[in-house]
Amino acid sequence: MNEYISSLAPEKLFIVLTSERYKYEEEAIKQAEIKFEKFGNDYMGLQKSSNQTEVEFKKEIKNRLQANENIEAIKNQLKLRGIDEKTKIVDKVFNEIYALEKIDLAKKKVVSIIIIIVLLVLGILNLIPFSGLRSIIGLIFLGLAMYRLNLLFKKVTNE
Repeated sequence: MNEYISSLAPEKLFIVLTSERYKYEEEAIKQAEIKFEKFGNDYMGLQKSSNQTEVEFKKEIKNRLQANENIEAIKNQLKLRGIDEKTKIVDKVFNEIYALEKIDLAKKKVVSIIIIIVLLVLGILNLIPFSGLRSIIGLIFLGLAMYRLNLLFKKVTNE
């Protein structure tokens, strides 16, 4: 990786430090930052010449946030790039990601509740005839329902 970073031109380094940052390990980013500073290039000049569209910018922010990069670090770099006004987009994209994660979690909970209900119904229906094997099957379904209910309860209480 060191050789790759060392061979990059300033424009490519800028891309590594901005829109493709999420793809690299912290050590490679630090090396790229040092090399970028040695070139004497400023973020503002290359930002202006990059012609990054709004869609590309949002994708960059989304990728960096999903790679768990610190929000404040992203905002500070945007200030270095001379695009302070876009720091609000970071919060907006973060909130969108958070909302989507909440929706996914809610969907998983609904599916889990449906599975629990089906297991309970199957358990009760198999207990009704009071025959040996069917009762055992009913108890197994009820046990599975209780296990799933316990998992769901743990997820809800950990939030």
